[in-house]
Amino acid sequence: MVAYNFQARFAAAVEAGEKAITIRTIGGRRYPRIGERLQLYTGQRTRACRKLVEPDPVVTGVQLITFHAGGRVWIEGHDWLTDLEIEILARLDGFPSGTEFLAFHEPSEGVRQAVLIEWRVCGGGS
Repeated sequence: MVAYNFQARFAAAVEAGEKAITIRTIGGRRYPRIGERLQLYTGQRTRACRKLVEPDPVVTGVQLITFHAGGRVWIEGHDWLTDLEIEILARLDGFPSGTEFLAFHEPSEGVRQAVLIEWRVCGGGS
């Protein structure tokens, strides 16, 4: 099982089911596989830590996403995203606009590779 922490500004949207994706930089930790359950928190490693979703949601999609300096975004299995597709993805990821989404995810130079993880809440039990 993989646990993710969300900034306070995204917590309410995750709890409400309005944000059911996350984008995480590829690094030392493994990312989840389709069918695995996730634990979603805010305030991890603080006294304010709390779990956002019960029961634990199930991963329904994992795709490589690449951010290029200059605002270009590519998702595995797709072509380069259009400006409209970036706006839609931004809203799904909890951002008010594509501009803010890119400011958060886009590298200042070069390329940033990440994974786009999607989930849905299913019935209880493990």
